[in-house]
Amino acid sequence: MERKLHIDEALSYLKGSYKLFSIIKNEKYLFSYRDNKVLISTDKTSYRLNIIDFKELFLDSVFFIYDDNQIEVDVTKDSEYYSWRQ
Repeated sequence: MERKLHIDEALSYLKGSYKLFSIIKNEKYLFSYRDNKVLISTDKTSYRLNIIDFKELFLDSVFFIYDDNQIEVDVTKDSEYYSWRQ
């Protein structure tokens, strides 16, 4: 099971070069840290926040470590694709 991180732990992990994610209102947010700013991106937008604004805006959020190597496979789509190839 993935470990849930709250704001102070999340900030510590971000500063340690981890990438994090959070699901907020059914949208996936990705977080990283560079040049004393938290970089935040979604499918629709991306922006940078200083630490104070980040903590204020995401205080009640729950974060998880993002694994770049994790590949999500939709088995239904996969089997449908290969059924057409036969």
